Amino acid sequence: MKFYNNILIIFAKIFAIMPHKIIVNFGKFLGLLFQIIDSKRVAITIENISFAYPNESKRFIIKLKNKAYQNLGIVMAEVMSFLFSDPKKVQDIIILKNPEIIDKVHSRGKGLIILSAHFGNWECFALAGGLFSKQKISLIAKKQSNDFIDKHINIFRVASGNEVLYMDKAAIKVYRKLKNKGIIALMVDQAAPKDTGVFVDFFGRKASTYDAPASLAIKNDVPILIGFAVRDKNYNYNVELKEINYDDIKDKDNAIELLTERHVKILEEEIRKYPHLWAWQHKRWKHKEGDNK
Repeated sequence: MKFYNNILIIFAKIFAIMPHKIIVNFGKFLGLLFQIIDSKRVAITIENISFAYPNESKRFIIKLKNKAYQNLGIVMAEVMSFLFSDPKKVQDIIILKNPEIIDKVHSRGKGLIILSAHFGNWECFALAGGLFSKQKISLIAKKQSNDFIDKHINIFRVASGNEVLYMDKAAIKVYRKLKNKGIIALMVDQAAPKDTGVFVDFFGRKASTYDAPASLAIKNDVPILIGFAVRDKNYNYNVELKEINYDDIKDKDNAIELLTERHVKILEEEIRKYPHLWAWQHKRWKHKEGDNK
């Protein structure tokens, strides 16, 4: 394992001085390599796309699978390129169309929740959020199984003054952050563990979804922003943050479920516009409603 870790460090140092276009092209190669070494995940990807697009041809499914893996490779290559360079360089590829909205909404004095997904380059988006807003953002993340990778990706994540809170230990800290009018950011596109969260519609199937974002917002009257890093033809990322208004549902008995449905619908609409930019590789529909196994 140490050998492979050293290889990653070497590539990261080389990428730090290379033009962005070359890094992207190498990322596409990495995407192909990922498919070769992880056939199990490829099968999951094909299954997910097939269920999401039941009327599409096999050619469409394979093409989308390949592009989704290209995106994954590009994300890894780009993140490596910033590990040993000035983190502010991420602003060269992230175009936040309305950076003022973070401070504007946060100034209400209620804290702030920022939602996104494993879409485009989500890691660069997270880093850029702190750079553009000048605010300390608490990133809720899942700990990587490889400690070496976890350590270095967290160095990248906090380079703009952010902090990382591991989701399995974050509940109390997140609650305190919002009570102290802080900003938290988290992904909302992964499957919630069985018997937790809520099941909401996602591409025509019920998907177990974390209800924490909606619960925190409803119970503490915290505003929510949502945005995604959309890669353009020049390999830059365009992000437009939008507020999710929930005044019309916050007093309903099922407000948490309704708000969860609302942000999941926004995510699905974005994926349908740019399906190749979402990470289809994870088991989003891992659990079935009512399945206690």
